Amino acid sequence: MWGIGDQPGPDSTGEKRRVLLTHDEYLGHRLRLHAVSRAVVVVVILAGAWLAGPLFGVRGLDAAGLSGLALAIACYDAVILWLIRPRLAPERTVGALPMLRGVLFGSILLDYIALTVAIWMLGGSRSPFLAFYLFHVIIASLLLSRSAAWAAAIVAWLLLAALVAGEYSGLLPPRVPRGLTPGGWWLHDGTPPDGRYLLAVLGVYGVLFLLTAALLTGIAEMLRRGERACRESVRQFERLSELRRDFLHITTHNLQSPVGAVTMLLRNLESGLCGPLADNQRDQVRRALARLDELSAFLADLRTLTLVEGERAELRTDRVDIRALLSELIEANSEAAAARGHTVVLETADPLPIIRTSQRLLREAVANYITNAIKYTPDGGTIRVRAMPAEWEADATSKPARAVRIEVVDNGIGIPQADQPRLFNERVRLATDDPRLGRVEGTGLGLSIVRRVIDALGGRGGVRSEPGRGSTFWIELPAG
Repeated sequence: MWGIGDQPGPDSTGEKRRVLLTHDEYLGHRLRLHAVSRAVVVVVILAGAWLAGPLFGVRGLDAAGLSGLALAIACYDAVILWLIRPRLAPERTVGALPMLRGVLFGSILLDYIALTVAIWMLGGSRSPFLAFYLFHVIIASLLLSRSAAWAAAIVAWLLLAALVAGEYSGLLPPRVPRGLTPGGWWLHDGTPPDGRYLLAVLGVYGVLFLLTAALLTGIAEMLRRGERACRESVRQFERLSELRRDFLHITTHNLQSPVGAVTMLLRNLESGLCGPLADNQRDQVRRALARLDELSAFLADLRTLTLVEGERAELRTDRVDIRALLSELIEANSEAAAARGHTVVLETADPLPIIRTSQRLLREAVANYITNAIKYTPDGGTIRVRAMPAEWEADATSKPARAVRIEVVDNGIGIPQADQPRLFNERVRLATDDPRLGRVEGTGLGLSIVRRVIDALGGRGGVRSEPGRGSTFWIELPAG
């Protein structure tokens, strides 16, 4: 039978598999936390047993009995720590889950027994520590399955009933320390309390146990069902993402060869290899080649998307020489820049912090920035590619760390403020009516690829721009 967090779901092979919830994944850590808390309770019991009299004037405490109880709690607490220690890591939890659940349920039962003994020593039905039963019911309702939580609540009530029955019958006359219990000053002779009072204690605490267990187990079950649904949705999303990645890889691979072959044949025709072409024929071939170039660029974008999603799962980190990388990219785009009469300038600080990241993905991101700057800058513009040290703050409480900032600055047409928030979304191409640019080709995937790359590398990026005053696209990556 499947327990909490062990709901079956089909995996990629069609077989059943477990969906392990965070509630169960860190069960060993929670058991260790409870064991540490129990050790603190042992210290408190020992301190109270021996210091309550001298410091607060409490009389009649069974210090030796309470010390023995503390020793018993410490012993089973040590056994629990010994059992769970090899199974604290989440990856070791799956196989040990039944054992850990058994330890959790057993520890709660032992805590109930120890609590019952402590309450008997500290005033019985009049003890101010009766409320700790309710505390343990709350803990059990949150940590155990519904059936186990109900069983624990029933056990708690039965132990309380046994204590009350033993007190009323005289088999377990309570220890009534003077100054600790409300009736200690007049019941020190051991006279049993009124039966109606004891029935009221059982009734009130029974109702409290039932209401608490019903409310909290319902809430806990609802949260676990929600988490289970989220985990299943994430698993299905990952599967769909994997299918999409495989589809993109197969599609780009199968299209690349015929597109390359058709391009080569058309270039043969354009060069006159198969005989001279008429002017209208040559124009048609050039137009076809232009469309094939657009298709090749689109396939290159799809290959980059596949690369980003493939490397995100297992990111390869390299020691990247930023200055050399930027020089290579400027050289690779020099012909496109020269065709528009652009001047491309490299500006780097010295020294630059060393970064370890995927050089392949970083090259794709910066290359997109540079090609965009070439496209959207009127002829004869200046493009500056910069690299400089920066400070990285993960949040407001952390100390700044070293980072590297890469900027691609142009003096092009700029981007309106209203369009900048959606600039890095997929399939977004901003309308440009500036006649100085001519026809701008593109797929609308370039900056969305940059966003995916930055996310995969654990960095951040953005744009600063004003219409008519150019744009600055930037990436920051932590050094290390």
